[in-house]
Amino acid sequence: MKKSLAFLYGLNYPRQLLEKMKIDGGSLEPNFEWTDVFNFVVTAAVLNEWVIKFYELKGTLVECLKAERVDGYPEPFERWFVDKSCFPNKNFDLKEQVRDCLSICFHVCNASKHYHWRRSGDSHGPTTIERDPQVKDWYQYFFTKAGPGLFVKINDRYYSMTQIRDILIPFYEGLLEYLDRGEQ
Repeated sequence: MKKSLAFLYGLNYPRQLLEKMKIDGGSLEPNFEWTDVFNFVVTAAVLNEWVIKFYELKGTLVECLKAERVDGYPEPFERWFVDKSCFPNKNFDLKEQVRDCLSICFHVCNASKHYHWRRSGDSHGPTTIERDPQVKDWYQYFFTKAGPGLFVKINDRYYSMTQIRDILIPFYEGLLEYLDRGEQ
């Protein structure tokens, strides 16, 4: 019997990759290194692919996980987020903010692979990555996190890397619990 490459290096299941993502995310504090951002973003993007393949997902949930739509998440979606303080705007649709974070990870991971940023026609892709958010209107003034970090602008909203981490970890925890129960 031939062993898979994943088996040989110790990661076989999406839950194991989620644990790696949590470790990578723990490094995204004010004194982070660029390698910390790279590790977290790549792990988050790859975890999404693993979840789709491991659970053999199809249909609207796959489109949600690929950040193509927001209207196909399972019913318990909002309960996955016990602490909503990480969301920039608690009154804004949580599904859209999760989509933003997934999209950020895909695009930054892809830009990292290709050495430079390639702006596609994707209207949901990030437009800037910077050390300080550029607050240009009242919405951004009230809903942009302040403090040290790395900020990504997407759909006129800024997310810090710690916000992205704090949104995606409970998202994946809830999703994996849901899928493990076989409710899909």
